[in-house]
Amino acid sequence: MIEVLFVFLFVYGLMSGWGTTEVGNMFLGAVLGIIFIDLAFVLALYRKEFLPDVMIVKKRRRKWEDLYVSEDDADGNQLGEDAWETVKRAIYPYYKR
Repeated sequence: MIEVLFVFLFVYGLMSGWGTTEVGNMFLGAVLGIIFIDLAFVLALYRKEFLPDVMIVKKRRRKWEDLYVSEDDADGNQLGEDAWETVKRAIYPYYKR
């Protein structure tokens, strides 16, 4: 909410013409600096509190690796064998499954 308040104050100051005076220009610059500092604090808080949960999920083994990938396909497929089949597979991913 504080971020929205500062952004509203900055936009209101631009619309009112505060930037035409020397003091108003410095005030708008300070408000813009506060906006970025507040945004950096919000992003740092997000990285500290919420991002580790996402990273834990991404580190787990995916289910489809056990279900669909055989040992022969572990290294992937050769690129450029049949270009037309690659185009078909790109357009319709479940082609020949």
